[in-house]
Amino acid sequence: GAVLSRSRTLRHRFLDRTLAVSDRNGFYGALTRTLRLFLQSMMLGLGAWLALRGEVTPGVVIAGSILLGRALAPIDQAVGHWPRLQLAVVGWRSLGQLLGETPPEAVRTSLPAPRAIKRMVDDGVIGQLTMMVGDFGIRLPRSAQTRMTDPALGGGALIEVGVYPVSFAAYLFGGSPVRIESLGHLADGIDERSGVLLGYPDGGLAIGYSSVRDNTPQECLLFGSGGEIRMPTPWWLTDHFHLKVDGEDWRRVEVDLIGKGFAHEVMEVNRCLKAGLLESPDMTWSHTMGVMATLDTIRAQLDLRYPME
Repeated sequence: GAVLSRSRTLRHRFLDRTLAVSDRNGFYGALTRTLRLFLQSMMLGLGAWLALRGEVTPGVVIAGSILLGRALAPIDQAVGHWPRLQLAVVGWRSLGQLLGETPPEAVRTSLPAPRAIKRMVDDGVIGQLTMMVGDFGIRLPRSAQTRMTDPALGGGALIEVGVYPVSFAAYLFGGSPVRIESLGHLADGIDERSGVLLGYPDGGLAIGYSSVRDNTPQECLLFGSGGEIRMPTPWWLTDHFHLKVDGEDWRRVEVDLIGKGFAHEVMEVNRCLKAGLLESPDMTWSHTMGVMATLDTIRAQLDLRYPME
């Protein structure tokens, strides 16, 4: 059929090209051997003529013939091994192309993503942190009866999911914002979607938006004076992030992630209890109270009040 015909055509084409290459190699091999024999014959003839004239001895003629044969032997060998040299060059180029296309090995850290990024920010890996943009939005049907949309249970975008970027911004910038601006859409006693702009000392900005009626990218971007960090979807539950330092290529950083992330909280509580600590150095009481104060300010700006208040 068509497959056999195509296979036969390709096979004949391959054989034709193989024979052509073989003929070409044979031609150049014969040419170099002929040239070598011609030069050796010329050398012997010249030596014999000089010997007859008494200008050189017969020993010089024999020595010259041997030396010329030795000098021309590498050329003969190079031509004979030329196909292997070509294969070596092609293999070297292919290896270089493969290694060039292979991405660099990812950096690995035993820390979870938030703690690893906090350490990088504090160490100045991306320079001074200047801006953070994070979101958390999910689309819940209006017919769904869940605590996330129940005003009696403190439901709504801000408290349920908007707290994530607000808390992470406080964690990274190391304190409460000095300026808070917010907008939101209220319906059925909750904020269905909201956006906040937080200003920190030294000009740092954090932008967060959340929703219980819209699916958002669920990413977090960090910008610094010397680089940036991208946390992929979902940024609060990721096993890697991407780091870009000015003047360098993007790097993937692998981080530790156990289960759905709550295991890290349990492990930190257990560590603090064993160490006799009353609070975690990474998530202090003042941090929690500061985040709650920020959320209360945002709720006041949105005019969002719950039935129990």
